[in-house]
Amino acid sequence: RYVPNSKFNMTSNVRLKSDRNTYNYFVNTDAGVTISRIQTESNEWSNKFTWKPTKWLQNSFRLQLADTVYRIQSTPATDSKSDWIKSNANSRIYTYDISLQPSSEWMFNAGASLNQFKVSTPASQVAVGSGGIPVFESDFFTLLFSTSYAPKENLSFYGSAQFTKADNFDAQSFLGMPYGVNNEHYDVTLGMKWTPKDTITLEPRYAYYSYRANPDDDYSLDYGNYSAHVYWLNAEIDW
Repeated sequence: RYVPNSKFNMTSNVRLKSDRNTYNYFVNTDAGVTISRIQTESNEWSNKFTWKPTKWLQNSFRLQLADTVYRIQSTPATDSKSDWIKSNANSRIYTYDISLQPSSEWMFNAGASLNQFKVSTPASQVAVGSGGIPVFESDFFTLLFSTSYAPKENLSFYGSAQFTKADNFDAQSFLGMPYGVNNEHYDVTLGMKWTPKDTITLEPRYAYYSYRANPDDDYSLDYGNYSAHVYWLNAEIDW
């Protein structure tokens, strides 16, 4: 972490993870499909810049880079490099958010995020015309807004709204299954938290979730829509 002054700071994180699993043999219903070893290696780096020009306003921008390599040994032979099947997944996530607190009772937060994600398999290294499968892409763009209001020390109200859209369908002239996504998500949450006594806390909450597949009537992987209304009531009693 680097803090040159009271208004600016920068935070960086690096994470490395490696998993190695060995099986006696995993055999699929197809006798020709076996798995003896799986290796997963993940590298992730993130960097966040925060700027707080005043005590009631804060901005931040974060960049996350993640890369994961999957290696599967499909034959229980000797541990050689020639019989490993390798796939790769990587993402680039850009996030900006702003927080505003005009008074001790009110808090506002807004943010935008872009997640560029793709998965490639050995089949993607072969031309589609020669029987290869395109790289799977699923870029998501998200907008988020949340607010809270606390008129009293024992009473607060909060709400949030989120919109996510993936509109990057690209069949790449592939006549089989199209490798892409095209959908929209809508989420809304409202709630309150009330503590009438030191030993009693009540928190009613409502949420609405909506998913729209293929909103542009484009041929893609996504099918079917749904919406859900969810109600909660949390009650805590200490004695």
